[in-house]
Amino acid sequence: MTPRTRRGSKFPSQYDDHILDPYFMDKAIQRFPTPRSAIDGLRLIEKPQKGLLYTLSYPGGDVETFLAVAASLAECMRGNRQEQQVAVILLRNNWISLIGPWVMTTIEELILPDLEPDAPAISTIREQAMWILPYLLYPPKLFTRIEFSIRELRDLTPDLALFLSRVWVNVIDRHHRTWGLWTNLLASLARGDLVQGPAHLTTHKVFESLHPLGHIFLRHLNYETPHVPTMDDDQLIEFNNFLLLTNCDQYGGRGPLNMEGVEKYALPALVRVVSCLLYKRKMLREHGVDSEREGSIVMLVLDNIYRMMDGFVRVSEALEAGITVALIRAYPLYFELDPRPPCPELDQERPPRFEEQALKILERIAKYLVFPVVLHQFLRLSKRVMWSKEMEKQLRSKSKALWTAWKQAQNKAIILRDIRRSLIADGCFWKCSNTSCKSSYGNSGVKFLRCSGCLGVVYCSRNCQALHWNHDHRKKCGETSRLRDCEGLYLSSRFQSHPRLYKLDYHIPLLAINCSFNASPTISWMKMRRQSPVDLQNTSALSIRPT
Repeated sequence: MTPRTRRGSKFPSQYDDHILDPYFMDKAIQRFPTPRSAIDGLRLIEKPQKGLLYTLSYPGGDVETFLAVAASLAECMRGNRQEQQVAVILLRNNWISLIGPWVMTTIEELILPDLEPDAPAISTIREQAMWILPYLLYPPKLFTRIEFSIRELRDLTPDLALFLSRVWVNVIDRHHRTWGLWTNLLASLARGDLVQGPAHLTTHKVFESLHPLGHIFLRHLNYETPHVPTMDDDQLIEFNNFLLLTNCDQYGGRGPLNMEGVEKYALPALVRVVSCLLYKRKMLREHGVDSEREGSIVMLVLDNIYRMMDGFVRVSEALEAGITVALIRAYPLYFELDPRPPCPELDQERPPRFEEQALKILERIAKYLVFPVVLHQFLRLSKRVMWSKEMEKQLRSKSKALWTAWKQAQNKAIILRDIRRSLIADGCFWKCSNTSCKSSYGNSGVKFLRCSGCLGVVYCSRNCQALHWNHDHRKKCGETSRLRDCEGLYLSSRFQSHPRLYKLDYHIPLLAINCSFNASPTISWMKMRRQSPVDLQNTSALSIRPT
């Protein structure tokens, strides 16, 4: 098989610490030169039994024979068309009786368990199995010639998909060099279900079992991201399949990287992937090489970033990671217009896919500009783009739609910034929650105290805080806290009942604008990330002031 110099999916020609026998493949082919001789050799050994692999001091007999048979069949599938046809037919016909039981037993008892360090012989056989089995189940460059799919073997052995997913998690957790092989294998199973027919029940179970393991996939994503600029085409395919399995909502559920507690760190990691792919794209262009592989992966990553930006906290994290700068740099410098035919329904050229995805992300950012943390991040990143006049110039010449969306978002951010400054200067939104307090409505320089329990009331002094706690707030604080923990949007009583405030529809976005850390945020901070604020599409609403 073709050698590979770095971690990946091709059978290695050199092995670290002599873990694998470099002549194992050659000896396997010499021992079983044809597919029929391989099957005949497998019939001569006993069927696998539980504990068979550990009852032998040196598991070289039957186990090594099976691996030689698997290696011979995998190599025949890479040969001429006649050998491929014979190997596929023999694999199908002997899967249930011979090959399938050996594959399942080898995975269960040799690959999945943690082996003791004092068993070097077992470790050697284990490494050979981890390289050979993926080639047997998913031989490279086979599907262009012969109709064969891993789904056929999965239908014959329903537990096969779960076993493969467990192996995949195992190699991902260890950053083993075969992670690309097992990733391609599992991705082909999932992609086949999506394209060719309804999803198999075991495939649903696979993705349900992967969801709680987001921290493992996040660690591997951070491990592989620095290598993206130096990946070849095969490695990019493996990386693309890894992102497909970990990020996409395959069957309506959320992917492993959307796991609670992992999503916060996965979003900046995906933005870093975009930056690394753009750097690779730039290097290829400078050397006169044109490849669309990076563009397809970028589209997949941007799609997952867009789904993760489901609240103002996630949008602010994406901005902090530099998503806007990456989009502005990516389109004019590294991606050409997609020369697709005109769309007859709209009677105009269809926008490029990258442009469509970038527009969606910019619109999502503009929607959440009413929140101060998003507004500050966007204005800060906008300065970086405006300081580099070449960025905007290139963007304007390449994409009118993306240029217009970018300028509209900038104008909206400037308007909201001016309104926020005006509201803070007026100080009319901050009033002590103690109903018996006779102080004024507050000034911009007054620092209010916030209830640490519910975060929904503020006071002008410690005295007012103590009076209000004993009089009324002791009973309501716990209820308000539970409402906030249920991800609900709430307004404190001082805003609901005060006669100086205008209609509630205009009140909510302006409160979001005026939230700051020197006064009580009236919208829960971390628990509001999946709530959508009122979108200020009508700019006339921005000029309304309390009477």
